[in-house]
Amino acid sequence: MYHQDAHFLQYLSNHRRKDHPMYTEKKRKWLRIGRRIMFRREELGMTTGDLAASVDRAYSFIRDVEYGCRGISIDTLMEISQVLKVPADYLCDCSAKELECVEKILHIVVDTMRERRPKVKNV
Repeated sequence: MYHQDAHFLQYLSNHRRKDHPMYTEKKRKWLRIGRRIMFRREELGMTTGDLAASVDRAYSFIRDVEYGCRGISIDTLMEISQVLKVPADYLCDCSAKELECVEKILHIVVDTMRERRPKVKNV
């Protein structure tokens, strides 16, 4: 965990109710992903606005992702990883095999949804 994360989590622990959602495991993962994105973006000398423009997202979306306030889709994670020139598994803190498995599942779901879409007849 980065030094800044510890301060952020300490701040939240001092200003939260016991059941605050920030402390769920999902939110902690979002924070780790966001911090890795921020670290790499700063390493490359990019601003938040530069990254947002590169992946066609709003500045506020990228800022919220970097601060762990919201999650990110696999598609957006892949786009960001390409712009930041790092493997997606580096950003999401999971193994390449896990990421490949998630991608396969995503493609199966998308294909299934396309097959089930009702056909519209031209009149």
